[in-house]
Amino acid sequence: MKDQTINDQNKLIELIQSQGRNITALELTEDECGFAGDVVGAEIKLTVAIDYQDDEDDQNPYRIK
Repeated sequence: MKDQTINDQNKLIELIQSQGRNITALELTEDECGFAGDVVGAEIKLTVAIDYQDDEDDQNPYRIK
């Protein structure tokens, strides 16, 4: 199951990067069954940096340049 979790994580990373986004942080948590050591669930947290380039922002008088 751990290999499946890593594969799913890598698919998410590839999908996000294919959209031109940069992943700035990643956290993977797996929940294991106490006796068997089997993974019964996983949580993948990704932090993605999105840079909005907009000409109108340059015209905003309240924006710090």
